[in-house]
Amino acid sequence: MASVFQAVIVAAKFVVPMVMLYLPWLGMWSNYILDIVDGDLLQALGMSDWWYQRIDKSADLFSYLIMWLMARHWQVARLITILF
Repeated sequence: MASVFQAVIVAAKFVVPMVMLYLPWLGMWSNYILDIVDGDLLQALGMSDWWYQRIDKSADLFSYLIMWLMARHWQVARLITILF
């Protein structure tokens, strides 16, 4: 049962950032809150730190890519691209 909850949390780490494309404020805050609590939840459910770090870094990169896609339409697009 723990692996089902782990799968749901990991899936959320890749689905929630896509909300930013349609509802930026809600998506960014949801992503931020999930990023804060996911490690505690996944490790409490038995995920090893080694796996968690790889999943977390991949999900973070995905979130940054979504943010970059959003920023391309703003005046700060060049700055965001340089920082990325």
